[in-house]
Amino acid sequence: MVSTFRGVLEFFQDLGVYDVILPFLLIFTIVFAILEKAKVFGTEEIDGTKYTKKNLNAMASFVISFLVIASSQLVEIITTVSSQMVILLLLSIFFLILIGSFYK
Repeated sequence: MVSTFRGVLEFFQDLGVYDVILPFLLIFTIVFAILEKAKVFGTEEIDGTKYTKKNLNAMASFVISFLVIASSQLVEIITTVSSQMVILLLLSIFFLILIGSFYK
């Protein structure tokens, strides 16, 4: 079981999932969310309802994500910071569980 899981992780490493795909998806998601929330490219009205221009937001996010991925230094920084954030998040959850178990 462990060797199969390790094999899958090594396969993903060989494909470049950790160095290219995951940072790309992270940057794309964050930039797209910011553009949607800020309505940078404006809105369009359809049947009396205002919608953001998702196609422009997606294209801008796509281009920005590719520009970030092109820099190996930025990808290394993103990988380092995201791994530290995951550790901080896990420690926070464990701390809240510990506090919750004492204050019932």
